[in-house]
Amino acid sequence: MIFDAAPANDKPGQIPPPPLCQRGAKGDCLRPVQAPLLAFGALFLLLGAASLSCGKKGPPIVPGSVVPEAVTDLEAAPRGKNVSLAWTKPRKNTDGTLAADISGFIVLRGEVPPSAKGDKCECEHQAVGRVDLDDPKPGEVEGNRIRFEDRGGGLYPGGLPHGRTYSYQVAAVTKRDYKGKASKAVTVALSLPPVPPSDLSGAPGEDTAALTWTAPPAEAGRAAVSGYLVFRTSEKEAREIQVSPEPVRDPAYTDLHLSPGLRYTYSVAAVASARPPWHAGERSASVSVVTIDKTPPSPPQGLKAEAAGGRVRLSWSPSPEEDTAGYHLYRSDEAGGRSRKIATASAGQTAYEDKTARPGVTYVYTITAYDRAQPPNESPPSSPAKVSVRKKELKIGN
Repeated sequence: MIFDAAPANDKPGQIPPPPLCQRGAKGDCLRPVQAPLLAFGALFLLLGAASLSCGKKGPPIVPGSVVPEAVTDLEAAPRGKNVSLAWTKPRKNTDGTLAADISGFIVLRGEVPPSAKGDKCECEHQAVGRVDLDDPKPGEVEGNRIRFEDRGGGLYPGGLPHGRTYSYQVAAVTKRDYKGKASKAVTVALSLPPVPPSDLSGAPGEDTAALTWTAPPAEAGRAAVSGYLVFRTSEKEAREIQVSPEPVRDPAYTDLHLSPGLRYTYSVAAVASARPPWHAGERSASVSVVTIDKTPPSPPQGLKAEAAGGRVRLSWSPSPEEDTAGYHLYRSDEAGGRSRKIATASAGQTAYEDKTARPGVTYVYTITAYDRAQPPNESPPSSPAKVSVRKKELKIGN
């Protein structure tokens, strides 16, 4: 049960005296009035008070009561079939003391009748939700900032109907379930969101993705498009992110600072609100962009060549890049012959045996690394390794 206000003498740690008594001839309290009579009295007060509504005074406050001040910055914005609310926790009570006893907030909603002039509300507000600071779900609490999304509740389980204007108030609730002053009402017109953009396409760069799309057409009964939100997923990102901090105005966006050679998947939603939470429509069809990788791996290090029995054994240290796909081995003779590729090794190989070496010839070997890009990027050649193959003896050189 929620009371409208706390008695002024109800101090922490004290048990408040019964509000009503049957008194004797000397005026002393013989016994407190029982709960049914209190309930009847409370009902009488409620029936005699004005209902909580826009343009009218809030619930009556017991003279001398101490309750939290009203919220002064309530915001409401449409979000699909829901309305997102946000406000700041009051810092003080009505008497100027610190409001340290707030346990949560009640959210109240009314519907502005079509006959109302402008957005002025002559409607009764009903409680549609509560946010407890210790366990705020389905709301959110971040510091002194509170958020709540009205999804329709029991009256509209499928979401709030479009084409209507809703009015909202919030009121703080103390740990003793006394209700503070209600905020001023804010109204929000819930129109259908824009339809999704179409023809989303992307052009890859080395570390960029240039996106373009076609703006959705204007439709009767739907909100006008004020901008677009761009969303992205990739192999290296654990979840989808919104890459445009705020809606972009034009149907184009270039995503910067991407990693070369990765696949990024994008979608776009049209929005119809000037500030968050964004009144966004459904997403467009997604498009994937693979950035262009123009950076080759580093050259392999430590190439060695050893000749024995008419063969040459080559060994090297692997390139450290994760996208290294393999190695190309090159050979030329000391007489100045042209270097040509003699073999390709996989990324896991660090040795190769050249069985085509001829005795009596001195060879110069180099090795390069290539990556998985399409087309592959090839590194510069490694430092050369020279070896002479003798008919009867072995001479090694690097």
